[in-house]
Amino acid sequence: MASGCLLFIGLQKRKYIEQFFEMVPPILVIACIIGVMYLPMSLARASTVLVVFLTLVLITSLKEGKTLYAFLTHPKVVYIGLISYSLYLWHWGVLSLSRWTIGIHWWSVPFQVTLMFGLAVASYQWIETPLRKKNWFGKRWKTFMVGGGVIFTLSGGLIALKRPLKSQLYTGKLINTAEPNFLKGKKCLENISNKTECYLVNNNSKQTLWLLGDSHAKKLALAGEEVSNSLGINMKLYLGNATSFPPVGRYQKLTINGRQLLDDFKIVEKELYKQMKVGDVIALFMRMPAHFGGSYSSTNRPFIVINEEGSHISKETIFNEWITSIENLADIAEKKGAKIIIQTPIPEWIRQRQFRRCSTSDIQWFNSLNKINCEIKSKFFIDKETGIYKHLFEKLNELSTSHKNIYLFDMYKIVCPESTCSFTKDGIDIYEDDDHISSEWAKNFLSLEIYKFIAEIQNMDK
Repeated sequence: MASGCLLFIGLQKRKYIEQFFEMVPPILVIACIIGVMYLPMSLARASTVLVVFLTLVLITSLKEGKTLYAFLTHPKVVYIGLISYSLYLWHWGVLSLSRWTIGIHWWSVPFQVTLMFGLAVASYQWIETPLRKKNWFGKRWKTFMVGGGVIFTLSGGLIALKRPLKSQLYTGKLINTAEPNFLKGKKCLENISNKTECYLVNNNSKQTLWLLGDSHAKKLALAGEEVSNSLGINMKLYLGNATSFPPVGRYQKLTINGRQLLDDFKIVEKELYKQMKVGDVIALFMRMPAHFGGSYSSTNRPFIVINEEGSHISKETIFNEWITSIENLADIAEKKGAKIIIQTPIPEWIRQRQFRRCSTSDIQWFNSLNKINCEIKSKFFIDKETGIYKHLFEKLNELSTSHKNIYLFDMYKIVCPESTCSFTKDGIDIYEDDDHISSEWAKNFLSLEIYKFIAEIQNMDK
């Protein structure tokens, strides 16, 4: 709107502006506007500014006698312009409800477009036009006062009804996801903040399963409990969102409280060294691609890593530092008779931007048509030449080969045993979102694999 006002003033004051842009073919400007719409989302801000500028050029260059002028001034096209605000308001509601329910398909598009236009026409004719043109109360200030009062009353009524109507209008089946109660702060360890969470299982054993990592470790809490109970050992799970273990003096820039979580993990590391005993198992579960390179989610949320001084650090540097810290942990663990398990990275579904459509666990009567079978070729991740996880597997294999007490738990093969990776297995969701394992799947299926793996490496010493 501001750009339009500036254009009007400019054309009034500086006629040469109009004369210059009159030479630009409107067809070319339209083509450029359409082309901008195909630019990547990472250029959204620049694209918006560019579209505004091109629109100003189009307005200025569009003159009577030009081919595009006759089309854009046709009564039916002008009518679309008149209802454009109503169309703008209604189209998103139709698209959102469609995505939540039946989805958007080739066969549904005609119905959805018809619904958008039908609602826009009705809204323009019976709501927008009467409200804008009718003389309601004689004086404008009275109209504003009454309109504001109506808006306030309706808004207040909706807020007041929020609690009484909560969960009362839903017509689907409620889906409950089992999640344990995590402890925080001093309930986990002295001197750590409430930003770090833990889950503790006491089986009165001399041995402990240490489950350490980021939010991916959190999803294995119930699985870890199953494993520790089956082995008859204790479990101590400590997690820091978007924070790797062992801590290497680096943290994600966009992670809230990243520095605090790093400091907390240093305390956890000291406690681990202090309490570690013969027979303990230290299991490291984390989203390695995000920490050490291989994640392709930069267009959604860039994982910019900085050191404690605030300088940006490359993922390669961080990975090398983490490898060094793992080797140090392995040396200490070997002296104390403990073993280290490192989880291999797993496939992610960042490219499947609507990953919820992949899920089978939340199928309702109103969204079954919107579900799709999500698959991705395994070679995209682990191909020896082009796989984005290639460097991760190479370094991890070197670690396990060079240290006899480091074992790789190949979670990748468990999640993706075939050449094609799937979001679900036997009709059950493996994933909770685009990169986290489902807590329920981990408890019911992955826990058995972890148990067998730990039991096997423990039997090697017998």
